[in-house]
Amino acid sequence: MKIWLKFFVGSCIGALVAYTIPETLSAPLMQTISEWVVSAGSYMLYPVIFFGFSVSIFEMRRERLLLRTTLISIGACVATAFSLSLVG
Repeated sequence: MKIWLKFFVGSCIGALVAYTIPETLSAPLMQTISEWVVSAGSYMLYPVIFFGFSVSIFEMRRERLLLRTTLISIGACVATAFSLSLVG
């Protein structure tokens, strides 16, 4: 699914929810939903980062971009450390 389509569908769902739920009910409902999302997000953060990192390394190795990306990253770190040591 294209990213613009995801944004469009999310906007439509958000507008639909905003117009259908009464205002007196929306504040406690949104508070409850936000607490659920934050608690679920804290449990999902580490697996998403771990597996996303693993998949990205695999794809970069398959496309033969891992070495070039690693060298660019190391070069950027060295250049940043050197320039920051000059600045002070």
